[in-house]
Amino acid sequence: MTTRSAEKLMVRFSEGLKARIKEEAERNHRSMNSEIVTHLERAMFDPLEMKKGEAA
Repeated sequence: MTTRSAEKLMVRFSEGLKARIKEEAERNHRSMNSEIVTHLERAMFDPLEMKKGEAA
């Protein structure tokens, strides 16, 4: 997915959740946006289906 093909969505987070996302993103060497997207994809898609998509 490229930035140009991605939909933009504004989301409100509590300060505590935002801080936690920031910590996780730093630990994983990702932007906060990439951290959020990664967690959403893991939560919403079957792990086996994700593996198939990576192989393509």
